[in-house]
Amino acid sequence: MLFIDTRSILSRVMQLSERQRSILKKLISTGALSIDKLKPLFPVSRETLRQDLLGLETLGLISRAYGEISFIDSPANGDFLQDLGWMTKTQRRERLLGLLAKHKELRISSLANRLNVTASTIRSDLDELEGEGLVVKKHGSVSLEAPTIPDPTVAETQSYPLKARILGQRGLFHINPNETIFLDGSPPSRFIAEGMPFHANIPIATNSLAVVDILRKRGYSSDILMLPGTVSIATGDVSVHGARSFFAQHGIRKAFISLRSYSNKTFYSDSESEAISAAEICEHAEKIFLFLDSITIDKKGEHEFPYRRYADKIQEIMIDDGLSKEEAALLFNRKDPIAICGLDFAYQNLSKRKYRIGFLVNKDKNYFIQAVYNGLQEAALAYKSTFLVIRETEGEYKAVLEGCSKIMEEKIDLLVDFTLCIDSMFHVGEKCRSRGIRLISVDLHIPGAVYFGADNSEAGRIAGEHASGFVTANWEGRLDRVIILGRHDIDPVTNLRISSAVETLQERVALPASAIKTIEWGDPERNPTQELIRELKDIPPEEKLLFIGFNLRHLLGAHDIIARHRMAEHTILVGQNYTQQIDELMKDPNSPIIGCVQYDPETYGERIMDLAQKMLENHQVQPINHTKHSWIPNPYRRQESNRAGNSIGRKEINPTRSG
Repeated sequence: MLFIDTRSILSRVMQLSERQRSILKKLISTGALSIDKLKPLFPVSRETLRQDLLGLETLGLISRAYGEISFIDSPANGDFLQDLGWMTKTQRRERLLGLLAKHKELRISSLANRLNVTASTIRSDLDELEGEGLVVKKHGSVSLEAPTIPDPTVAETQSYPLKARILGQRGLFHINPNETIFLDGSPPSRFIAEGMPFHANIPIATNSLAVVDILRKRGYSSDILMLPGTVSIATGDVSVHGARSFFAQHGIRKAFISLRSYSNKTFYSDSESEAISAAEICEHAEKIFLFLDSITIDKKGEHEFPYRRYADKIQEIMIDDGLSKEEAALLFNRKDPIAICGLDFAYQNLSKRKYRIGFLVNKDKNYFIQAVYNGLQEAALAYKSTFLVIRETEGEYKAVLEGCSKIMEEKIDLLVDFTLCIDSMFHVGEKCRSRGIRLISVDLHIPGAVYFGADNSEAGRIAGEHASGFVTANWEGRLDRVIILGRHDIDPVTNLRISSAVETLQERVALPASAIKTIEWGDPERNPTQELIRELKDIPPEEKLLFIGFNLRHLLGAHDIIARHRMAEHTILVGQNYTQQIDELMKDPNSPIIGCVQYDPETYGERIMDLAQKMLENHQVQPINHTKHSWIPNPYRRQESNRAGNSIGRKEINPTRSG
């Protein structure tokens, strides 16, 4: 470790040349740059520029690694910048937003250290930014105003090669909360590291220093586990050995490994050490997912990957769409679990199958959609007669229509629509009817389709019952105000989730209609964060206040704002779509959440595939099929009364009636 005397640095501020100051400013404003990108900005020789950089490096202001030069963002260097007079409040706000855009989410203490100001100064800046609807504070951390799973198609991930983005995005959809995963140091795995969600309890094991660095810079909230072995200075990867005790302590649920090439029914690793490391990891992982660049197919390597030894564990071999379905059928064994992946589509189960199922899915990366996506993919593997075609789309009219047309070009026999797009549902239904394509709609009632998903009336009733039970037991039946965190422009059937909750509440608690207000998410004309903050500032703190969340997105977007502005003793929140993220929020001692309705999204895939198989075989199915609902109480919240009916623990309260 290099120790630098900051007093010495500060005393030499004036020794910096104007060009060195300009270089430093450029690195601070743009991030890491190579010397080739710096040179055109400064009309001097390469040697002169190298000497300037050497001087900055000697002062501990910059570092050079992997051919890139970057500013060292330390507290001491924060003092240095302030002494130079480079950090105004406006600049600090801009840097705050820049850091959040880069790292998705950061601790407030980390931001204070990076900018070398007090935590109270950072909080003051963030309060202003939150009031402007630009950021969301939560659990001592902060993120940009988009409190869902970080979208790995933006920010740094755009700098990844297209194939790495394609394969990495596919890999992300195989990862669930509460799983320990392994990522190697390949570009697809690094892409996954950039897009991993926060507060999902997904420990990451790796043998790559690059992956550790990505997660560290993002302030990743789950455990990061470095495998034991010997580090290669050239690659920054660990050659894994002697890891038996490591794997005994940390069970790896899913391992993501990149291959060097494929030729003549044989897969190859990049080097002997990679082949040995891969074998040790595969030996202990429960499930294995492989990445393969299409350009390396039909190229014989030197170091064979032990594919046959672990074939039973290998769930999927992800290949970019530089390889066609027809070529894949010729080159690979029928039993190889090949998936051809594009930016917004995938083909799974490529060997000849009796039926072709299309899955048109919303691109939104929230937990619920991801759980359904994962479940359907895994369930499809069990059906040897089906070929699965997946196409992702934005959840708006034009994009859904385009995606629908493209997926129908694949001559599908059945379509599963999980776009959640109200505007396009009549078009999708009519297009399937006119072409004789069977249709399953998920969580949205499309005319002519077999429905699978939430029983919205039942889910609302469960939320209303538990909210009223709490109010009766703990607040002596007093409820002054209800704020609904709703979704803009929802269809009447889905709106039952809210109306049923309110009706159930009004049956049990005296509540005039004038005491109910809705704040909508998704309305382009309104900023829900600003609206919520204004509303909370106007409500007297002693009023008894209930929030009803329509879904996961709205609860995540509002939770920390509510917790910061309201006392838990006068405020409760009931949610929908329980996930691991909700559990993390419940742990906050100031959390207003008393519980959440669960929809069991992990079982969607299996039940949808069962319906699809029956429909394809011309068996009779019910037109409306519901998932199972249960109430998950907050086990971390102090129970004010034993009469509330939501005692500590988790149990199924009233499973929904299946249609």
